[in-house]
Amino acid sequence: MFLLGRVLRKSEKAKTVNKSLRSAGFSAFILLLSAAIMFIFISMVLQMLNAGGGERVQIPDQPQARAQLQTPTQTPTQPETATRKTLDVIRVEVLNGCGANNIAADLREFLIARDFDVVDFKNFSSYQVPQTMVIDRTNMEQENAKKVARVIGVSKNHVFPQISPHRKLDVTVIIGHDYKNLKAFQ
Repeated sequence: MFLLGRVLRKSEKAKTVNKSLRSAGFSAFILLLSAAIMFIFISMVLQMLNAGGGERVQIPDQPQARAQLQTPTQTPTQPETATRKTLDVIRVEVLNGCGANNIAADLREFLIARDFDVVDFKNFSSYQVPQTMVIDRTNMEQENAKKVARVIGVSKNHVFPQISPHRKLDVTVIIGHDYKNLKAFQ
């Protein structure tokens, strides 16, 4: 009997140890899973905050800055992109640089109604843009940007070239604090 009792007690201790080990393993698994979920969440938030993408748009506010933009940044493998002429359908990106709610979406609808292909609309990296700017991404003569500027009511003084052959668009519009003067908001 004594021997049987001893074996049973050892068996119960082994079960308790096994339960403790399983509990610790499960806790470690939950901790690891929580860390992975947190990493994914933080990555998504950082990606959403990076509204400007991988390339920063230069804001020309001086004649010197405008002269710098006159030099195309084209890659040798894609010279045809940098010399595209006026297109039947102009691909436009609209960026909110003033911080007003839904401003990029409203301008997007305005441009779509006028047969422009708005490929993206989002917030600019800053809400401190004083004047709306139109940037031509494909043509140093700025023909596409001038068409967009004319339709939305932006002065030729605020149209600039900044060739970006790797982008899949023709024109970038950065809405400034003067947005109430644009035809879309009158």
